[in-house]
Formats: sequence, structure tokens, C-alpha cells
Amino acid sequence: MGYSHYWKIEEDMTVQEFKHLQGIAAKIAEASNAPVEFSTNTHPLHLCIVVEGINEGAHETFYLTPKAVEFDCCKTARKPYDEIVVGILDYADALGLLKFTSDGNPDDLAAGERLASVHYIAQDDEDEGCLTCDTEITNGGTWGYCAECWDEHGIKVGFGSDVEVEKPALDFSSLEEVLKVLEAQKVDGNESP
Repeated sequence: MGYSHYWKIEEDMTVQEFKHLQGIAAKIAEASNAPVEFSTNTHPLHLCIVVEGINEGAHETFYLTPKAVEFDCCKTARKPYDEIVVGILDYADALGLLKFTSDGNPDDLAAGERLASVHYIAQDDEDEGCLTCDTEITNGGTWGYCAECWDEHGIKVGFGSDVEVEKPALDFSSLEEVLKVLEAQKVDGNESP
């Protein structure tokens, strides 16, 4: 099959879990120097993360949705965008959202794991900074966010909630627009029909 990454999603991710993953994925893509086209769809019925290499740096498109799947894969052929794909899958695996395996050895996966690891949430009693504003928090806060940013980022309904928020599908022309929209999203707490 060639150098590939594989994943299995045992249960559908909640909208809130996947939107959190979209936000971290955008930060992972931004932190990488790999030339990529990165996009997300934040509409609850069409959630996805898409990463594509550019020109000679392209191979297969990485496409991730929150839906349960027994087997999915992406062949990156060790192209530059590989580290972003690995980072996203590694982070999602660390949260228990999916099971990630790879043809890569530890050296192949190291760059992506480094990109993901800066977003791991502190689980110990040491003081840590909020993932967004660096406000000091303890015990990891709420998935690594202080209370103010948790509310501000539109994910205050919490993981595991059955509340879904309907938003129109958005089209982004740059990573900066994705990050601005993700940071500006609000959840009004009303249940969707």
C-alpha cells in the first residue's frame, strides 16, 4: 500500500469534540512549515478536516470526519504534509477520539508528534497556562482552557453533551480565516431541533 496512516473511530465524536479537534488541527497546520491547503467545515452535519499537500508535496488528501469508521487511511508517502496528518491523528488518539496506527517508525512520526504534543492537556496538579490566553489554570482546566476562554470559544456545552449547534457551512480561503472563525464561534446553549 505504501507509507500510510490508519485510523478507526469506534463511536461518532460529538460536535463539541470534533470542533475542539478542528481548532487544534488548525494550530498544528499553522505551526508546520509544510506547504498545505488546510480547510475545515464547521456545519454540524458536514464536519470535516481536510489537509492536502501542494504540487510535488501532494499525495493523497487527508480527510477526517467525526463519524464512526472501522477503517480509514491516508497515504502521505512521507511528503512534507505528513507531519500535519500525524499531528492531527496523534492528538485525536491521545484524547481517545480514535485509534491511530501507522507504517511509520518512531523517527517518521516524531515531527508530527512534536506538533501535537504542545497541545496535550496537563493532567497533573501543576499549574498550566490556558491553551488560548496563557491564563494560569490548574489540573488542565476544561480540556486545557480557562473558564473564560472555554465560554468564549463556543464549546461551553461540554463534551459528551447531546446539544448540537447549527451553523452554516463556511468557505475559507486562508488558515487565518479558519482560526478567526474558530475563535469567534459562540454557542447560545439552545438545543437544535
